[in-house]
Formats: sequence, structure tokens, C-alpha cells
Amino acid sequence: MTVSPIRKVRSAVSRIFNFLSILVSQISNFLSILGGADPDVLKHARSERNTFIGLGLVMLGTAFVAALSMMFALRNAVLVVVDPQTGAAAASQPGSRLAASIVLGLLWGALILVLDRALIKTMQGIAGWWRAAKYAFPRIVLALFIGVVVSTPITLQIFHSEVSAEVKAYQDDLIRDSREAAENGSTKKDLTAVDQQIEAQQKIVNEGPAGLTSPELEQAKTEYAAAEAKLKSAKEAREQAEEVYICEQHGQSCGGRASGVPGNGPAAIKRGEELTHADGDVTNAETEKQKAQDNLTAAQDAVREANKEKTEQAVREANIALCGSQKDSQGKAVKDDKGHEVKDPGCQGGLIAERDRLSAQLEAEKNGDLIRNSSGLLFQIIALHRLGSKGWTPYLSQKFVAGLFISIELLPVIIKVFIAAKGVTQYDRIARKLQDDEYDRVETTTDRDQEQRNRETRREKAIRDDMLDREIELGRIANAHVAKEMEEILKRALSEWSSQVKNTAAASPAQPGSNRPSTARSTSNGLPDGSKI
Repeated sequence: MTVSPIRKVRSAVSRIFNFLSILVSQISNFLSILGGADPDVLKHARSERNTFIGLGLVMLGTAFVAALSMMFALRNAVLVVVDPQTGAAAASQPGSRLAASIVLGLLWGALILVLDRALIKTMQGIAGWWRAAKYAFPRIVLALFIGVVVSTPITLQIFHSEVSAEVKAYQDDLIRDSREAAENGSTKKDLTAVDQQIEAQQKIVNEGPAGLTSPELEQAKTEYAAAEAKLKSAKEAREQAEEVYICEQHGQSCGGRASGVPGNGPAAIKRGEELTHADGDVTNAETEKQKAQDNLTAAQDAVREANKEKTEQAVREANIALCGSQKDSQGKAVKDDKGHEVKDPGCQGGLIAERDRLSAQLEAEKNGDLIRNSSGLLFQIIALHRLGSKGWTPYLSQKFVAGLFISIELLPVIIKVFIAAKGVTQYDRIARKLQDDEYDRVETTTDRDQEQRNRETRREKAIRDDMLDREIELGRIANAHVAKEMEEILKRALSEWSSQVKNTAAASPAQPGSNRPSTARSTSNGLPDGSKI
């Protein structure tokens, strides 16, 4: 018999409908339980089912918002891979960052769901406005804190572009303050002091120790200073001549120093000759300075040669102060044949190394590398606050957005307060009734169990007492039997002893003068030898 197509379709539709009905029923049961309902109570209060389903949907929504908030916070601020060299966010972020954010966000949402359900569950059975408000106040405070925590990352994500720009501006402000502080800070002062020390030691290396001089050296210094001043004056004159010449070429007056007539006229030619003459003066001055430099170097060398040993010692100490002493594999200072320490050829220590360290530190303080590369959650929150302080529009915008998500977190507790304000519900009465019945059942069961335990105790006591009496009676019987047997043994022993004495006396008559009536030996107990009781 073949089944018609219409019947097959009806059967398939029926199966789908049954499956959907079961699925909807399971989801409804889950949502009602999530809303704080007890399945055993709810099956007796079906009219309250929709209320708990709605409350469960609200709690599921708050958990979803919390999970989304945590995912944003983790992905954009916390789980950010940074460049180990600069400390800034790496150009490429691993895909595992997104997966970790999703997993941890879901866990956070589950935690918020558990907390919300606990808050709702603790308000079960409360009726009346004032009573509900009293019990709900600490729960509202806790939900408010949770709402603030949850709303912050979402608000940052909504205003992401504005926050990023404000973070950059905030970083610039901090860097500017850092540079100002660096210019007047301890690092700058330490660097200046080290530079002065390096200059002093370098002067010793170049010129020898202070106090070593001669008339020739002093004359050479004077001539070099004069030549240096002459060269400076010649360069200044040349710059002025070049400026006037350019003004003549372009027809500018230059404050009355030029004619103001453009072109290569007589004035321009004259100014050109003056410029050429100034160039010659500079060349001559440079030549004189170089000659004075050579004379100064020769005079210094002469003084050093005259004070060679003292100079070498001072230069050696200055080089070690600048570069540090060379160390061997054991960290000991290397010495030459004369026992003098040798300077480090790489200048890994001493004043120069200290200057490099301080210079790098000062540069980092001025550039604000740590500040520039910091854009975490705290910086974003500060930037959001700075945005709010720039006017009513951004302030109200961010407050309304934050308030919306805070309200979502508060919604389950608020709904529960409104439900409690209506008075005792059917669910509450049935729950109370079932609790009372369960209490009575447990109490009855407990009394019955206690009575059973008392009977068992009395029975065990009677058994123990009877056993003790029987043990006493048996002990008495055993003692009497033992005493009777000992009496019989004693009688037999005395009888045997008496017979032995008589037999001995008859077999051995007493000798004259003997005081012993018998030769039978007795023991300390008065019985014949070998007789025992």
C-alpha cells in the first residue's frame, strides 16, 4: 500500500512542528530557570511562566553586552602585542588575539550572568515597595558598579576615532611637559657636570696638565687668540659685504647701505670688489690662524717634552678617567710593563660612557618614548574624560551612551523590584507552600529517625546489660567450681601424705637415743617430699 504525497508532507510538517515545539519548550524552560524560577514551583504556577521567561531574556541581554564589552577591552587595549624595541603596538597582530578576546569575553559574560541571577534569586519572595526597595538597594549598588565597568569599553569603542585623536593630543601634552621637565631635571644637571669633567680631562690630554707653561707658550696662546679674533672679524665683514652685494644685485637698499638700483652697475661692481677684498682678508686671517695654531702646537710640544714624565702621567690618568681602564677576563685592570693601568680602547667605561648613558636617558625623556607608545585602557579613559570636558555636546553624548548600558545592567534588578511591588505573587505563595511542606516532611522524617535511633540505643543498652549479668554469673560459677576442685586435691594430698608417714614408721623402728620419730623427709609446706596440692 503506497502512501500518498499529501500524507507524506503532512507527516513531515508534523514532525517539524513537534521538533520546534520541543525546542521552544526547552528554550522556555532554560530562560525561566535563568530568570530565577524553580522548575518544581513553576509547574504549579504556569501563569508566572512568561514573567520569568522575560526576565531571563533581559539577563541574557545584559550578559551579552558584558561579553561584548570585555571583548572590545581585551582586543583594543589589553591583549595588544607590542614591539619590544619601541614599546608601540606591533604593525601586525596575531589572529589568536581575536580568539582569546572572544573566549575571555564569553567567560566574563557568563560571570556577569551568574552574578545577575544571584542578585535576582536573593530577592525571591519579597513583596511591597518599601520592603523591595530595602532589599534591592545593596543589589542596585552592586549592579551599578558592574554597569560602569561594563559600559566603559563599549563607550570607548563607539567613540573610537575621537578617543584615538584625543589620546594623541594627550600624549603630545605629556611629552611637552616631559621635555620641559627634562631640561630642568636631574639628568640634565648630571649630564652638564659630566660634560664639564670630560672637557677638563680632554684639555689635559690635548694641552697637558695645568700649570705647565713657558714664555713661548704664553706668547703662542696670545697670538693664536689674536688670530682667531681677526678671523672672526674678517668673516663678519665678509658676511656684511656679501649681504650688501646681493642687495645691489636685486635693487634693494638694505637699510641705506646699498643704492637700491638693480643690475650690475657701478655700485654693484664696487660692492663686488669689496666682497673680493673681504674674501682675501678671510683667507689671510685663516692662514694667520693656522700659523698661530702651528706655533701653539709646537710650544705645547716643547713644554710637554720638558715635562715629559709629569705630562705622560697626567695624560694617562686623564685617558683612564675618560674611557676607563681595560679589564682582563677575570675583571682585573690590565697594566703595562711599568705597572701603569691601560685605558680601555673601546671607551666602554669612564666619563664618556657615563655621558652616553645620560645623553640617551635625556633624549628618551625629551622624546617621551614611553608616553608615545602608551595607548592602553587608562589612556583611553583619560582621553574620553578630556573629550567630555570640551563642551556640553561631547559630555552629554558620552554620558547618555554610558547611561544606556548602565541601565541595561540595572534592568534585571529594577524589573524584579517592580514585580515585588505588586505584592505576593502566585509563584511566591506556591513556593512558600512547597517549602513549608518540605520542612514538615523533613521535620517528620527527622523525628521518626530520632525515635528509631533512640529505640536502637535502648536495645543495644539492654543487650549490653544482659551480657554483663551473664558474664558475672558465669564468673561466679567458675570460681565455685575451682574452689571445689582445689578442696578435693588438698584432701587427696593430705591422705597420701598420712599414708606415707605411717608406712615409713612401720618399716623403720625408732633407735634408742634418737629424737626423730621418722626418717621421712618433709618439705617446707609440711607435706611429704614430692606431694603437691
